[in-house]
Amino acid sequence: AAVTLTAKNAVAVNGTVDAKTTAAVTAQDASVTLASGSKVTADAKVALDGKTGVSGAGTVDATGAELDVDAADGAISLTGVVTANDADFTANVAVSVANENNDFTGDVTASGASVTLKDKNGIALGNVTASGGDVVVDALGGNITVNGSKTVKSTAAAVTLTAKNAVAVNGTV
Repeated sequence: AAVTLTAKNAVAVNGTVDAKTTAAVTAQDASVTLASGSKVTADAKVALDGKTGVSGAGTVDATGAELDVDAADGAISLTGVVTANDADFTANVAVSVANENNDFTGDVTASGASVTLKDKNGIALGNVTASGGDVVVDALGGNITVNGSKTVKSTAAAVTLTAKNAVAVNGTV
């Protein structure tokens, strides 16, 4: 079944949110925090929406599913392991999803003031944009691919794509 957690103020996940379809965690005017040892998992989609930020060391498990993380007025800083098929990270400030055990199996899109992404294998990038800082992407055990008509760019700083194996730019960097 679907699990929906919504609060006007902050939402703190200190245990496990286990949805068989969709897990939606929303803090309308504050942040979503995933405590160390916590877990949010779903078979179809995980949506984390914290107006002032989404952060924490908890695990996000959307293996084979879609992941959507949004921080309209803040940053995304997920230090726990994040697994997903397609993933979208949108923040007004920085996006940092840099755990060395992250595993994305579909396209990853991201936008923020700066963007840092890490994958234990390879990573396929959709549109990735940093509005003021660097874009840094590391594929620790595989390739980085910029797909089709997709663009990876920083409007004011550097783009660094580092792969253990190969970097393939089929779009624009």
